Amino acid sequence: MKKEKGAILPLTLIVMAILSVLAMGVMAKARSAIEEVADKKQEFSDFLSVSDAVQEIVFVLSTGTPEPGRFMLEGKSVPVDGSLFNIDGVEASVQDNAGLISLALASQENLFRLFRLYVEPSEASDWASIVNEWRKPGGFGRMPTMGDDDEVLPRNSFMRGVDELLEISVIAQSGVFNTGNEKVPHGLRDYLVVGGVGWQNYASMPAELLAGVFGVSESQLEKLVEAREKGEWQQFAQLQRAAGLFDEMGSVASNRFLIRLHGKAFSARTMVEVAAGGLPLYKRTLWQYPDAARY
Repeated sequence: MKKEKGAILPLTLIVMAILSVLAMGVMAKARSAIEEVADKKQEFSDFLSVSDAVQEIVFVLSTGTPEPGRFMLEGKSVPVDGSLFNIDGVEASVQDNAGLISLALASQENLFRLFRLYVEPSEASDWASIVNEWRKPGGFGRMPTMGDDDEVLPRNSFMRGVDELLEISVIAQSGVFNTGNEKVPHGLRDYLVVGGVGWQNYASMPAELLAGVFGVSESQLEKLVEAREKGEWQQFAQLQRAAGLFDEMGSVASNRFLIRLHGKAFSARTMVEVAAGGLPLYKRTLWQYPDAARY
């Protein structure tokens, strides 16, 4: 009888050990499930915050008082030159399309100057030539970096998005579409727009484009940026003319804007076209959430 009791005790310990391991596994799965639910809840809360921020920004853009580089509404200021600001806990930036480089309208020279901010001048010249030909619906163009026999296939249609530049291998492989460098804080996709508008608004143009593409000197740029930040638009207009920046429309913002937002979980990117009157207040032509890099 004593021998039977001695045999039962080790068996009991083995069963208890197995049950403990199973319990630990169940607890680990439960913790993982709880953490996943918490993450999803945070992501959903973040999505709501980002969406609310877009609505509030668009409301200011559609009903506020327009100024060359910002919109004002009841003490709220929404800059449209791509500078960062905080709205209800969400970091955001709004970029007027008239302050960007239009793929449809930009000269080959201006494309070259933009690409030169990312790569060597000789390579930038090749890129500008390729893009200039490739952006035409039926155009052909050679890729000098890939050999004389390689050609860029004709598009046979108009461009629908800046992402289509990734069809050009030299741009896709360079990595500059998504990220900037010591000269520019952003990638190409943040400085280019497909259609754009028929004029340039220098009051809403990023400082790096004013200097890198339109040749504004460092001293002139400092004065322009200072006048813009203070909202001194008459002073800005005088400085603009002194810098050789002229446009028939003057410093007038368009009704198309690139909005970038940085929530606690993810970043978002949207392109909106604000209605001149009536409803809906705006049309969303691009929405990326999360805003992941494009390849």
